[in-house]
Amino acid sequence: MTPSPVAGEAATDPVGGPDVGLPGPLAGRVVIVTGAARGLGRAYTLELCRQGAAVVANDVDEAALKEVAAAVRDVPGSVHAQACDITDPDAPRLLLRTALRRYGQLHGLVSNAGVLRSGPILGLGDDDLRLLLDVHLIAAFRLLRVIGGYWRAEAKAGRVTDAAVVLTTSSAGLYGFRAEAAYSAAKAAVAMLARVGADELGRHGTTVNAIAPVARTRLTGWLGERTADPADDPLAAEHVAPVVAWLLGPRARDVTGRVLEAGNGQISVPGACQPGAPLPLPPLMSPEAADALLPRVFASAAPPPALLTPLLDPG
Repeated sequence: MTPSPVAGEAATDPVGGPDVGLPGPLAGRVVIVTGAARGLGRAYTLELCRQGAAVVANDVDEAALKEVAAAVRDVPGSVHAQACDITDPDAPRLLLRTALRRYGQLHGLVSNAGVLRSGPILGLGDDDLRLLLDVHLIAAFRLLRVIGGYWRAEAKAGRVTDAAVVLTTSSAGLYGFRAEAAYSAAKAAVAMLARVGADELGRHGTTVNAIAPVARTRLTGWLGERTADPADDPLAAEHVAPVVAWLLGPRARDVTGRVLEAGNGQISVPGACQPGAPLPLPPLMSPEAADALLPRVFASAAPPPALLTPLLDPG
C-alpha cells in the first residue's frame, strides 16, 4: 500500500516494513509509542513487538531509547528509535514522517510520555505548570491532530487502516490527587480528550481510548523500587502492557471513548461523568429560595470520591 503524503510533503518510499506473515495478533501493524525509553513506555514497546508490531519508539532520552531498541531480540516485531522532545510542536509530524518512511504505513499511537512536577496550587510555579500541560495534554492533542489528519486522508482515499489510539490518563485525573492539582487537572483533560477524540476520529475509522495505569514508574516514587521479578510484582508495568496491546488490536475495534484502570492486580472501567438528577430552577431566584433549594440539590447527589494520597497510587 502506498501511503498518502503528509500535508505539505512528498511521500517517500519506505525503507522497510513489518512482515505481514509474522505471527502474533499485531503482526503487520505499525505503532508509535511516546515516552518509550523507560517504565510503562518500555513495557508497551516490548509487548507490542512480542505481539508482532513494528514500533516507532520515541523519547527525549536518546541513549535509553537505543537500549530499548537493542533489547528487542527474538520476537516477531521490530523497533525504530526516534528521539525528540514531544513538547516540540514539530514532533508529531516528525514521528509520523518517520513511521511512513521506515514502514510505509501507520496503524496505532500510544501517547505515553509523562513528567511530574509536584506542588500544591499555592506553590507551583508557571514553568512547572506549563511543562505539565505541555507534556501530558498539549502533546497528546497535537499528536491526535496530526496523526488523525493522516488517517482521515487515508480513509477519504479508500485506504482502510483500522487505526487505534491509546492516551494516558491517571486515577489522579479521575479522582484527584492531594497537592497535585496541576497534574490531576492535566490528566483529567486527557480522559475527556479520549472521549471527544473518539467521537471525532471515529468518523474515519479510528478508535481512541485512555489507560489509567497503576504501576511503578519514575512518577510513582512512593511505591518504592521494584525488587522482584515482574511476575511476582503486581505493580510491574509489564502487567499493564497487554491491556494496551489489546486496545490496539483487531479485537478492540468496537471499543472507543473509554477509560481503563489497570494494574496492581485489578482492571476496571470507571464510570463516566453523568448528569445529576434535575430539580426545577426558579427564575430570578431570591436568596431565600436559594437557601431552600441548593441544600436539597446537594443532598440528592452522590458524594464525590475521596482524593488520592501517596498511600493510594495515582497511576
